[in-house]
Amino acid sequence: GVFTHPFFSHMIHGIHLGVTRTGHYLAYMDASHVSETQLRSILEEAVVGVVTFGQLSDIVSRLLARKRVPTVCIEPYLPSFCGYAVYVDNRMAVQQAISHLYDLGHRRIGLLSVTQGPPSGSLLERVEVFKKEMDALGDVAWEVHLAPNDGGLTDVEAGYRAAYQLFTTRSRDLPTAIITTNDLCAIGVLKAAQKAGIRVPED
Repeated sequence: GVFTHPFFSHMIHGIHLGVTRTGHYLAYMDASHVSETQLRSILEEAVVGVVTFGQLSDIVSRLLARKRVPTVCIEPYLPSFCGYAVYVDNRMAVQQAISHLYDLGHRRIGLLSVTQGPPSGSLLERVEVFKKEMDALGDVAWEVHLAPNDGGLTDVEAGYRAAYQLFTTRSRDLPTAIITTNDLCAIGVLKAAQKAGIRVPED
């Protein structure tokens, strides 16, 4: 989750520091676990600004627009959203990862990620860029593995499970390199490789 992931915990800490310097305090809320009525009630309280993270629902977007409260959204991935938004350059990140591995001589490259339900938002963008870049290279075999996680596993555990299944159910033509979409999933892949007797980076 956001609070346990090292990247996002640092991000939230940075937001907290910025807010406290203005004399305000930061309140955290998971909008997916409250009703529209509850969310409207919260916004009617002494809220002077909102920072959202992750793909926005239409309901949340409409409420924020109606309240006209200053809002910054981190990766909202909502076509109808027209406010202030901050995005990671997923295209550049995937392109750089592929270019690095290709230059090292890898010609069988996999993408492995953890997902809850069908890919959307930043994950969908990364998968689409990966497929497009792989097809453009022409001489590279590629595959995408999306590890389902309903929230019962950490990203490390879900990444480990998916990678270990991949490593142990195929005896040939395994990817020689794997790109993951977050560091915790990568740790799971490394643990799975070690368990399966695959040396990284030697093999």
